[in-house]
Amino acid sequence: MFVKIVIDDHSAIEEYQRAVDLVCGVDPSVTTVIQPVTVKGKCALSPERGLELQSMALKVLRDVRIIPQAHVMMCQL
Repeated sequence: MFVKIVIDDHSAIEEYQRAVDLVCGVDPSVTTVIQPVTVKGKCALSPERGLELQSMALKVLRDVRIIPQAHVMMCQL
């Protein structure tokens, strides 16, 4: 089981923190994936912001990964 949070540079930090808190409340060991939004083939989440969000979540969750939309990278859309 895993949880995916789709996010971009304009996502509200409060909404993201709420999602992290919900996951933590269920089970802090659940793998959590931060998936950057892709717009016209470009990632809409800066590397710095992605790492900042991952760091925030790792304060309360054990396994947080940043994984882009693989189907976009493989030219399937």
